[in-house]
Amino acid sequence: SSSTNGIKAQGDTFILDNNINGTIQAPGYAVNVSGASATITNSGTIFGTAQRAIYLNSSGHTITNESDGTIKAGEDDETNGWNANDKLAVELGTSATDLILNNYGTINSGTNTVKTASTGMTLTNYSGGTISAQSGGSAYKAIFVEGNNNTIKNYGTISGAGDTDSIKVSSGVTGTKIYVDGAPTFT
Repeated sequence: SSSTNGIKAQGDTFILDNNINGTIQAPGYAVNVSGASATITNSGTIFGTAQRAIYLNSSGHTITNESDGTIKAGEDDETNGWNANDKLAVELGTSATDLILNNYGTINSGTNTVKTASTGMTLTNYSGGTISAQSGGSAYKAIFVEGNNNTIKNYGTISGAGDTDSIKVSSGVTGTKIYVDGAPTFT
């Protein structure tokens, strides 16, 4: 790993299991994966202190954030609070196709908490799961979709602070599906 990466994986079929007391932290990328078909399971904390807790730019990954798990980007200290520079808890580059993201825990940042520029993502936010953008502003969002043919299923909470969008699908993007079931919350 370098000074900006907590973990950098370049080979295929990388497996990461961050247990309940585990913390993976770095200023640039806590977890940076360029190889295909990684499996990331988090019950602890994955923290990009400046931004990008998890960055993927290859295909076929599965991320499971368990109920005790936290994935966050940016400083959330009591002195400064969240701001627009605290972004990208999970970012998918254009080559990060066919991601499965299962969230039972907490994923948060100041803005653009989950951002995908790729296709074929299936994000499921289960009951008890929270995906939130903590910094308010009309240009900010909790989930930002810039790629075609992505699916978002919400059974939990997806929220943006103030006038922040819960989910923003860019103009011209096609094939995005958003499902709600149970007692989901969008704020």
